[in-house]
Amino acid sequence: MKNYLKQLINTATSGLSTESFDRWYALRSLGHPTDENRNNSTLAVTASLFALLMIFLIALAQSRQSIDAYVKERPLIKIPDARALVWQLDGKGPVTRKDLATMPVPENVTLRIKLPAGLAAPLSGSESAPVLVFPVLNYKSATIRVNGQFTGRYLESERLMIPFPETPPADGMIEVEVTVQSLSPAVPPLMPDSSQDLSRAEQSMMVMPFSEYRDLNEFAAADKLGRGNYVGFVGRIIMAVFALVLFIFVDASPESLGLALFMGFEAAAMSLSFDWLPGIDKKLVSNFCYQMGDIFRVYFALQLARIAPKSTRWWFLAGVPLSILYGYIRSVEQRHGWLFPAEIPNIRDIVAGGIGLVVCLRAATILAGRRLPWRVTALAVAGIGFFEQIVDPIGHYLPTLSNHAVFVEIVDILQPIAAWLLAFSAFINISSLETRVKALSGSEVRAQSIEREMELGQTVQSTFLRVPAVPLPMMISCHHEAAVYVAGDMFFIDWSESSRQLTVILSDLTGHGVQAALKASATNVIAQTLWSGDRVIQERRRDRLLRFDQQVQSFLNRLGGVEEMNTMVGLEFNERERTMEIFRSNFPLPILLRHTGESKETGWAVAPVILPNRKPTRLPLEPGSFLLLATDGFLSTSQQTAHLVRYLKKNLAAGAPSETASDIKDLVLGFAGFKQSPLPDDRTLIVVGLSDQ
Repeated sequence: MKNYLKQLINTATSGLSTESFDRWYALRSLGHPTDENRNNSTLAVTASLFALLMIFLIALAQSRQSIDAYVKERPLIKIPDARALVWQLDGKGPVTRKDLATMPVPENVTLRIKLPAGLAAPLSGSESAPVLVFPVLNYKSATIRVNGQFTGRYLESERLMIPFPETPPADGMIEVEVTVQSLSPAVPPLMPDSSQDLSRAEQSMMVMPFSEYRDLNEFAAADKLGRGNYVGFVGRIIMAVFALVLFIFVDASPESLGLALFMGFEAAAMSLSFDWLPGIDKKLVSNFCYQMGDIFRVYFALQLARIAPKSTRWWFLAGVPLSILYGYIRSVEQRHGWLFPAEIPNIRDIVAGGIGLVVCLRAATILAGRRLPWRVTALAVAGIGFFEQIVDPIGHYLPTLSNHAVFVEIVDILQPIAAWLLAFSAFINISSLETRVKALSGSEVRAQSIEREMELGQTVQSTFLRVPAVPLPMMISCHHEAAVYVAGDMFFIDWSESSRQLTVILSDLTGHGVQAALKASATNVIAQTLWSGDRVIQERRRDRLLRFDQQVQSFLNRLGGVEEMNTMVGLEFNERERTMEIFRSNFPLPILLRHTGESKETGWAVAPVILPNRKPTRLPLEPGSFLLLATDGFLSTSQQTAHLVRYLKKNLAAGAPSETASDIKDLVLGFAGFKQSPLPDDRTLIVVGLSDQ
């Protein structure tokens, strides 16, 4: 047992850890949004609760049925003619109804009334025993005797009710003796007929079956509660309507859904105390709604802490049958003499409130150090609301505690505002979300502005990266891809008609984005200066690739204040002489694709070209061959280069299109290795070819 308890404590502790809360928060985001929150099921339930409560409020506001109207509509409630009643006051003799409402009386006095036993005759068809209900009397205590027999003792102006004798007296008259101890010597026992504090039914003697008396008391209590104190009872119903409207039309967050469901079900149960829906088992339905309200109170707590899935499907699938069973048990408990069902609400409140309290306060302590003050506030406020749900039933089981003055004061303060605190916590959370949405909207506006600027920069950079038309047999094709709008990769291609020379430079500068693009633009300007076509004299055409590397290296060192390595490859191909000079500086090796002596379809040799670093080298380019230049966005490692070489050999041997530089470029871009492990880098590919036609 000790080990089991220890294991249980360890499980609970690990479940309340920060890691568990973070893991649950991540899991609740899984799934499809269409299956959560504002879907057909939740909209149907919330809209039904909203319609039910609105119909109730409209009916309540328009009917304004008073107790007098209620009595008038009940045929089994009779108000005897005043002439059939004889009032007597001890020591005064016969008195009138008016006298009893105006004359001062001693502190202790006996009031007698005689009435015909036949007043109960019209009620003989009823299954309930007939009773006589007195007008509202002012008294501290009262003792009643009927025909000399003690009937009962009443306290503090409780409305007096006595059953009619089963055997009528011989003279057909019933004498009722009421000994009254007054609240003070000068207060008359009855209220004046003109008093606005009581209805006519409350000021009159009435005869009715006991079942009607019970229903009349329920109606009077509900009428007093609903019409006299809207802030309490009807205010809760109006607040539930607001929560339902909030979810249906404004905020579809799971917190709003939980608030709408638990308050909606509880309000539906409260509305049934007005007995306004005929033809239903009121006790079964109201208890069903109360339990569903507590079930979704737990759902609300978990969503406020954001540690449970948002979907309500399983909550309904489990909650509806359990609540139907509970409602049925409560509706038949008196018939079977069961006592345990009356304890279920207290246990349910302790469990639901305990879960809500622990979850909210634990989530608040975890978030306290994460700069989310409004969410922490919302969780703390909700924790107080859930605390009240625990306190009241605990006092039921601990009488010593419930009688303590401090405990009573806490309950009196929290009980009226508990539901409002839970609603307020949801509103705080919604407000914090609105603030975050505004902040994100501002960030989005700034991001869109930056994006427009980057798109403009991309357009400007593209004007530098042009591929001129070259005559056959030369071919050239390029692919340029920036990691973020603008790139640090730069290529320069020049064709000199007078010297019949093609120049290709590919440079990969360190960094990404704007700062790398600015350096790339500067190196492009350097290249434009060195290769300016026919205006450059022949002597200056020598060693331009080396001089380009040196000038770029000097520029980069001056720009950063520290030595920076230039990375580039360049070639100059003379179309007349069919010679090519190539220069590499810290750049990946180019790949040469050339024909062997075998057939055109299968005779391909593919291999990297081993070049010295920073030293001009002559490289033959035979007709039908291609030279592939690529930045490290494509060829980051020697292993990836080897995989690409094997891929090209295999596809060229299988007859892949290879007539033009564009064919080779498309074949290279189809390499799966680039897609399986894409790098967050700028990527540029240039294919230079020599046609064999």
